[in-house]
Amino acid sequence: MNILLINHEFPPFGGGAANAAANLAREFVKLGHKVLVMTAGARAGEEQQNGFKILRVSKRKRIDGAGFWEMFKFIFWSIWRKNSVVDFNSDMIIAFFGLPAGFIAWRFKKAFGAPYIVSLRGADVPGFMPVMYGKYHSLTLWLTKIVWKNAKAVVANSRGLMELAQKTAEKIGVKVGIIPNGVNVNFFWSAAEKEKMGKFKILFVGRLTSQKGADTLLRSIGELINRGFGDKIECEIVGDGPLCGELEALAKDLGIGSVVTFSGWLDRNKLPEEYRSADVFVLPSADEGMPNVILEAMASGLPVIATRISGNEELVKDGENGYLVPPKDASALADKIELLINNKNLSEELGKKSLELARKYSWEGVARRYLD
Repeated sequence: MNILLINHEFPPFGGGAANAAANLAREFVKLGHKVLVMTAGARAGEEQQNGFKILRVSKRKRIDGAGFWEMFKFIFWSIWRKNSVVDFNSDMIIAFFGLPAGFIAWRFKKAFGAPYIVSLRGADVPGFMPVMYGKYHSLTLWLTKIVWKNAKAVVANSRGLMELAQKTAEKIGVKVGIIPNGVNVNFFWSAAEKEKMGKFKILFVGRLTSQKGADTLLRSIGELINRGFGDKIECEIVGDGPLCGELEALAKDLGIGSVVTFSGWLDRNKLPEEYRSADVFVLPSADEGMPNVILEAMASGLPVIATRISGNEELVKDGENGYLVPPKDASALADKIELLINNKNLSEELGKKSLELARKYSWEGVARRYLD
């Protein structure tokens, strides 16, 4: 088949959805299909990667996120370039996010009849983080319903996100399915035994937004220092976003600047080394779909401490491969980190279980489910 993937973010721009699109494109090609990716980038143009073509139709500035105007331009230029899609002769379209990509897919279906699948990722689902996205969801609900109603299928990447989406979908007679995220274990796992020396390293990877809860992690580091662990721990924050400056200021105010490193966005090829250098991965999110970074940490053989929310709960089995703590509870987070600092054998056992669970989430399997 000729498969068109539409996503306003694609590596090196974007987060989990960008990573998912790149991995699916690669797997579709390996399975014998032809792939075209329509996305945005630092500049408009065409490129080839892993056997598929990337058409960057519009420009964006930040790696970590796109503004409203950039999304509008992505919609406009995607539709303007529809002749490229007509020439590609798509048999199937996968739209990552109901908006803006789902709207583009709907317009393409009307133009030349190709069916499309909407892959819901989180913020595109009405009810997801209502304080942050409630107004946006209210303004776009009518359009979301049109996009979902005309899709060949609507899928979410976790059970919790599916259940949330179904509240809207049932009003228009649409059933939401589940296709989880995947992970390339071979890319992240190294059989070489870690020779850990020095301080206990706590790792966070993600966008620096209120959703991801990095402030809770910083407060937990402050608590650990107050408990006497200041000379035993280090924390690395990998990522960028609108709260970067605010979080750096918070670290300074808490007196933990000497313990915490802000590394910004890193080249994806450097991430396996970052994971392998850590002792525990922490993601104190307020809301999630299915976090790619947790899967990556698991594939790296790390214990994971995350908040007890949907998405995280499907990957972190409390007491088996890590721990779940309440959102915004820095003390509870500090307690679990302290537990692992004091018990190396427990940390290693949790990490082994993480790797075992991660092997169940292959990108090839995910790609085949989309094809089905």
